Amino acid sequence: MSAKVLSIIEQMKTLTLWEATELIHQIEDTFGVSASPVHQQIKNHLIETPNLYDVILEAVPKSKKSAIIKIVWNFAGEGLNHARKLVESAPVLIKKDVEYRRAFAFKQQLERLGATVTLHP
Repeated sequence: MSAKVLSIIEQMKTLTLWEATELIHQIEDTFGVSASPVHQQIKNHLIETPNLYDVILEAVPKSKKSAIIKIVWNFAGEGLNHARKLVESAPVLIKKDVEYRRAFAFKQQLERLGATVTLHP
């Protein structure tokens, strides 16, 4: 599969049920096709997919620790000392029941700095 298609698939994984439905209708209208069976499968998948995730910081590179503390501080909504303790305690639960898009964006931010983050439904 091409990198472009993989990128589109990854973006589609973040869609809400409403957004996925809109996308399907736009594809049907634009290309004159029917996606009824596919539409139902996507609906079923999105309904079964959990919306809330626990965010777990697994590992932190020492060279990026201070930058990661700042990101965790903003994300967790706690004090700076709390964020520092969390980062120094990895592996550790950063926050429970976070909406998928927010959790995934946080995960990507930290992974760009070399941290390891997992999301658990």
